[in-house]
Amino acid sequence: MVIYDAMTDFGFLYKKVEAFSTLDEAKVFASEKKKKGAQNIKIVQEVMSL
Repeated sequence: MVIYDAMTDFGFLYKKVEAFSTLDEAKVFASEKKKKGAQNIKIVQEVMSL
């Protein structure tokens, strides 16, 4: 599972976490968010499914 952590342009008081089954899914999601103007997007953690 991939954990995606996105912060707004302000970088404070707001965080949104999304979970994906693959790293590729998260990368696609992140690129779509960047197109919409969201900045400071990063994939913070990739963990193995148990």
